[in-house]
Amino acid sequence: MLKTIRGLAFISFLFCIVGFHKVVVAGNHLQTPSNGFVRFSEWHPNGEVLAVVLEADLAPATYYDQELWLYSNLGQPILNLDMGKMEKVHEIAWSQSGNYLAINTYDERRGGQKVLIWDTTYLNNPTRLTTFPMSYPTAETINWQDDNRLAINSLDYVVILDVPIGKAVQVLATESYPYSVKNIAWNKDGSRLAAESGNTIFIWDTTNSDYQLVGTIPITPSDIYDMVWNPNDEEIAVSNGSNIEIWQWDSQRYSYTNSISLIGHTDDIERLDWQATHLASSSFDNTVRVWDTLTWSEIHSFSSNSLRPTKKALSLSPDGTQLAFSGQNGELVIENILGYTPLLERIYRALAKESH
Repeated sequence: MLKTIRGLAFISFLFCIVGFHKVVVAGNHLQTPSNGFVRFSEWHPNGEVLAVVLEADLAPATYYDQELWLYSNLGQPILNLDMGKMEKVHEIAWSQSGNYLAINTYDERRGGQKVLIWDTTYLNNPTRLTTFPMSYPTAETINWQDDNRLAINSLDYVVILDVPIGKAVQVLATESYPYSVKNIAWNKDGSRLAAESGNTIFIWDTTNSDYQLVGTIPITPSDIYDMVWNPNDEEIAVSNGSNIEIWQWDSQRYSYTNSISLIGHTDDIERLDWQATHLASSSFDNTVRVWDTLTWSEIHSFSSNSLRPTKKALSLSPDGTQLAFSGQNGELVIENILGYTPLLERIYRALAKESH
C-alpha cells in the first residue's frame, strides 16, 4: 500500500514536470523543434529509438542538404550519423533485428544512386559498414529480409543484395517493362517479397534460394504510393488513391483477394505503416489517420504537413502504440495513440513490476 501511495505521488510530481517540459505539448503528444524539418522517420525494432532524416530549410539550389539523426522516443536528438553532403535520401530502413540501418541516396555532386549501411549493434556508436556502388540506376526503394539481405529496385527489376559479402545475389524481373519498380515490401518472417510495378504487385515465395513468383495483384486505377504487410504475414495493405485496399491470400484459389477497403482520406495516400493491431496512413489531404485492424475502423486523425511537402515521415512503433510523423511546421511529432506519453508508460510499467 505504501509503495502504491509513493508511486501515485511520484506520478503527480511527474505530471507537474511534464506540463512545463518544453518538448511535451499535451498529455499524449511530444513535439521536437529542430533547425530543419523531418523528411523521414523510422522506429528501431526496440521501439525506443527513431532514425530521422532532417532537411535544412534552404534555398532551392541547396534544397537537399540533409542529415541523418537518431532520436529517443521522448523526441530528443541522440546522435548524428555522417552520410555526406548534398545527398537526397529516398528511404530509410532498419533490419529485422535493428542491427543495421540502410538508406538510399542520390548524390547530386556525382549524379548517381547509392545505398549506405551502418552497423547499429551498438546504438551509441554506429559504424559505417558498407556503401553499395552507383551501378544500380534507380535504387529509390529498399526493404530488409533479415540482417543479411536487402532488396532494392533497379528500373523494372528487384535486386537482392547480400550485405555481408557486399554484392547482388539475385535479380527478379517484374515483367512490366517499361514501368519501373516503385515499391518493395518484405513480410515480417521474410517468406514473401512484394514489388509494385506498372499497377501490378508481384509476389515471390522467398523460402528457397531460388525465389518463385507465386502471385500477382492487379490494382486499378493506378495511384499506388505504398504497400505494407500485416505483421502476421497474412494480408497486404495497398494505398490506391485515397483508399486503402486490404488483400488476403486465398489458399484455396491460390491467389490474393481484396477483402476490405478503408475509406476516409480525401486525397492520395503516400505512406502506410502496419504494426500490431494498428495501421497508419498519411495523405496529401494533410491528415494522418490510424485504423484499428481488429474492427477496421478509424480511431485517430491528426493534421499534418500543411506547410511542408513530405508525407513519408510516418512510422508506427513495433508495438503499434507510438506514431511518429512530420508536424505542421516540419517538426518531429510523436503521438501515443493509447492516450499517454512514453514517459508515463515507463512509470506504469515500473509500478506494475513493483506491485508484484
